[in-house]
Parts: sequence; structure tokens; C-alpha cells
Amino acid sequence: MQTSLDSYVSTLQMLKDEFPTSASSSKQAAVLGFVGHSSAAHWSMEYLEDKILNPYLQEAGQPPAKVMMPTDGTTSILVQAWADKQKFNSLPVEADWRTLGPKARAYRDGKICKESTHLIFFGGLRSDTYEKMAIRELKKGKRVFLFDAETKEFQELVT
Repeated sequence: MQTSLDSYVSTLQMLKDEFPTSASSSKQAAVLGFVGHSSAAHWSMEYLEDKILNPYLQEAGQPPAKVMMPTDGTTSILVQAWADKQKFNSLPVEADWRTLGPKARAYRDGKICKESTHLIFFGGLRSDTYEKMAIRELKKGKRVFLFDAETKEFQELVT
């Protein structure tokens, strides 16, 4: 007579044999998040694609399942247009300025970082806040890319 523990173990083994885990199902779908401040007045869709988005796709090796970006700013409009053109699921994330006041940006950026597996940060000219945030997310095991506003260089950060 089988005990309940033996029965449980044999049921788990049977399920494991019946539904093996494939390599594709264990690979997590990429969720790409955009965070930061950019001086995007001079940007065009071509500039964004050539300098940031296409190099990201080459480095990442897989298209994102979802693209998250803030709702405000020129860069966000261009990123959303790119995501729609590529037929990626885009999710604009709004900051609740009325309720949260000055903390709204931090909450919005935190939500994007929390839900994303891959992040593209736009570093600001006057502050290193986003560079510090990028390093923190890198330490959590996420793939992090940084566009430096001063040097106009796009690079993947590594530990």
C-alpha cells in the first residue's frame, strides 16, 4: 500500500514525464523597458532606430514580447511608434502626477524597472541618477543598456 507521500511523488514524476520542460518554455520572454531623461529635440525616428533600437535588437538576440515606456516625452512617442511598427506589444506607463506629485516619476520608473527583463536607460546631462539606477538593475541580473547623453554612445553594461 502506498503512502500519501509516495503517491504524491509518483504523480509528480508522471506529470514530469508527460509534460517535459522544453528549452523554449524555460527561456523567459523579454520585456523591454525604457527609463531616463533624454534631450531628444534633435532626434528623429531614423536616429533612434540606427543608434539605439537596432543595436539593442542585435545585442539582445530576441525581439521583446512587450515594450514599456513612459507616456510623456518625445522619446516615448518615438519608441511607441517603433514598437507599433515592429508589431511589438507596447505598454505606455503613466505617472500619476496629481496624486504623487514629485514622486510620480520615481514610482513610474520603478514600475517599469520591476516588470522589465531588459532595460534601456537614457542618461541625463545634469544628473547621474539614471546611471546609478542602471547599475542597481544590472546587479539584480537584468540586461541593461545605457545611452549616454553626453557622448551619444549606446552600450550594454556588464558586471
